[in-house]
Amino acid sequence: MILAPLVAVAVTVYTPGNVDDVSGPLRLRNEFPFQILFLSTPPLDARVPARKRLDVTVVSANTIALPNTTSGSTEGVRIGAAAAAGSPQPLNFGAVVAEAAGRPGETFYVADTETWKLGFVYTHPFGRRWLLEVEAPLYAHGGGFLDEVNEGWHTIFGLPDVGRSLFPYNLSQIGYARDGSVRYAFGQEGPGLGDVTLRGLHNLGPERGLLPELAVSAAIKLPTGDTSSFLGSGTWDAGLGLHLTKQFGQSWLYGTMGYNWHGGWRGMPTVPVRNSLDGHLGYEFRVSKEWSVVGGVSVYGSPLRAAEPQSVNNPATNYGLAARYNDGTDFELEWGFIENIARNNNTHDFGLYSRIRFWP
Repeated sequence: MILAPLVAVAVTVYTPGNVDDVSGPLRLRNEFPFQILFLSTPPLDARVPARKRLDVTVVSANTIALPNTTSGSTEGVRIGAAAAAGSPQPLNFGAVVAEAAGRPGETFYVADTETWKLGFVYTHPFGRRWLLEVEAPLYAHGGGFLDEVNEGWHTIFGLPDVGRSLFPYNLSQIGYARDGSVRYAFGQEGPGLGDVTLRGLHNLGPERGLLPELAVSAAIKLPTGDTSSFLGSGTWDAGLGLHLTKQFGQSWLYGTMGYNWHGGWRGMPTVPVRNSLDGHLGYEFRVSKEWSVVGGVSVYGSPLRAAEPQSVNNPATNYGLAARYNDGTDFELEWGFIENIARNNNTHDFGLYSRIRFWP
């Protein structure tokens, strides 16, 4: 009899006054240079916020995706020997192109870069069941500061090197070669506008007993990004999503499943493009009235098909962990990191980010 009132008081103390405007899963995507070209379904909160809001996110993501060194790639063998001799060198993409010309039907690619994003998401609710949002990212690729951070991080936790030591630090090169078609960039690309996304969400109803709150979403990606700088696909994409949110005291469980239809990649028309399926699972625990700890795991399907001899063809797994601060009225801050563990050639390998949310 005494325990129930105490629990009720604790819940009241820890819950901010604008609970309908805060929380939500970690909204982190796969920042792999060949993934940001296409639409993906983000993890979303099934609840519709009470007020319009603006999210501003800064991301720095490090990618190391190398040519195959286990099936006799000539260039892979060369850079491996150079690194073993104490002289890491940039990859000679011309040699990769020549090798690709002799192996029709196979895709050769490299992504040794740091991707920076300044992302804007404006969300406008219509009542308690509908919302419309506009997402506009500014992207750039280039050499950065995360090579040393990335290698140190993996050394501390005993994670594999997967070829980082083969290349010099803080260079940037992105390249794709298949069946005579080539796209390559050395040095900084951008900054520039990526592909803008319009998304609508409809809440199907509140939680009932053990059932979570559910919502469905639909999205369209506009071809606004520059294909020559690896900032956009040059085609229209569309997607559908299903989202759930379930509260357990001062914690929340989030889930999202999404399917995306991709129109192709005008920068490399010979590369086979397919539709993709995304899945997300997130958890938030409110430590106090202002602070939360949030984690999430995401699996992204690959829009690029038959990308041998590497693993772009396979699903990519990302893990995120963040701290979140909410002042209860005007703004929310979030700081965290994103890590890829399962595979290395279909997602960025490590990223740092921060986000601030305003209620205009």
